[in-house]
Amino acid sequence: MSTKIKSIALQRLTNHAHFQYVKQLSGILNETGASTLNIDAQFDALVACHAQEDLCLKVIEKSEQTEKIAAFDKRRDTVFSGMRTTVNVALKHVDPAVSEAAKGLKIVMDTYGNIAKLPLNEQTSATYNLLQELNGKYADNCATAGINIWRDELETLNNALDQLMMTRIDERMEKPTVTMREARSQTDTVYRALTERINALAVVDDNPVYEETIRKINLLITQYADMMAQKKGKKQAANKKEITEE
Repeated sequence: MSTKIKSIALQRLTNHAHFQYVKQLSGILNETGASTLNIDAQFDALVACHAQEDLCLKVIEKSEQTEKIAAFDKRRDTVFSGMRTTVNVALKHVDPAVSEAAKGLKIVMDTYGNIAKLPLNEQTSATYNLLQELNGKYADNCATAGINIWRDELETLNNALDQLMMTRIDERMEKPTVTMREARSQTDTVYRALTERINALAVVDDNPVYEETIRKINLLITQYADMMAQKKGKKQAANKKEITEE
């Protein structure tokens, strides 16, 4: 049989496309069975490499947690500042009850100081303690001075930040031992060994299962080759348009 698995420029695929290609390839091989194709060792190695890629992808995607934390922290600082300003304004309120309530709040907030300047974890802890005061002993002061909306929003943001930071710790515990580049390189090496073995076995074994499997893999490769060609065409068109406009 002359049918062979076609070549594919795996290095040109994006991380997600590379991961998906190997996933779909594994699905094709699973349909027939690694044992039937006599590629158990190579297939097991491919599955292991694919799992490592999965971990690396999750690290890349979850690095967005850092951006979320920064955004929530900035918002928390803004809300805290707004709450302090509201208390200071309430000190001059025409209603004595409001100004008196603000005085009590001013004392507790001055005790904690500008916690927005503290490091992230310390700020979260200090905010939690401040909120305990505002929700407890100074709850009536908050209602009278009209800062409940600020306090509640600060609490929501502080809880969200606490959860995000815990999630980031969990993610770091799961961090893979290799980089995405290394993981892909390992996968590609195993992939070449696997496809070479299938091609070789297809020559010496008359079992039609090889021809059917190779046909499916080649259809998959064509699909990804077309995708890469289309992407390249769009990029060239965009570059040409940019040059023309200049």
